[in-house]
Amino acid sequence: KPRVSREALASHCRGLISSSACIGGVLGEPFFQDQSSNRDHQVAEWLCGLFGERFFIELQDPNWGESSDGRQELYNRRLLQIAQDLKLKTVISSDSHFPCRKDLDVHRVMMAIQTKKTLKDYMESGELLLPEVCHIRPPSEMLDTAIKIGSEEAYYNTNLIAEMCEDVNPGTGKIRMPSFPYQDEDDYKNGEFDQWLKTKG
Repeated sequence: KPRVSREALASHCRGLISSSACIGGVLGEPFFQDQSSNRDHQVAEWLCGLFGERFFIELQDPNWGESSDGRQELYNRRLLQIAQDLKLKTVISSDSHFPCRKDLDVHRVMMAIQTKKTLKDYMESGELLLPEVCHIRPPSEMLDTAIKIGSEEAYYNTNLIAEMCEDVNPGTGKIRMPSFPYQDEDDYKNGEFDQWLKTKG
């Protein structure tokens, strides 16, 4: 999984916007490891010191249908407490693995292919099986979710992030890929790269 050290983050945080992330993020992990340790609060304080007003507490919908186990609801309550303690703004987000609710069946077929299973075996295994709420949610659903969680302002604060990004102009009509000077690498010069390519057929 992608990782960045605290040192690297501190060195390159200028202009970046950050959030507390999902339940598996830097606050969720310590919270569920030991809810009495207060480590999640300490991490939030460090991030707040680093990003200032560019750090947001990220809330998510606890209602994942049959897969809901109550953890997100518990985590949301903890996040709201941290936000209040540190005077941080909240935002609302949602996992989106496919565009529309009607695309769930197509997504499951693609996941079966990816996991090299028949659709029947994939569905029975439960591996990486997502509920229908993992689509791109319309604004009305996101507002309803923010209200249910108890932080209506989280919905409207999303616009603050958009406003912070208003000067970003990535350009259109161009392929913007970084340049990788692989010819300068030792394994390329020694022929190891060609040997590796041959093993890939």
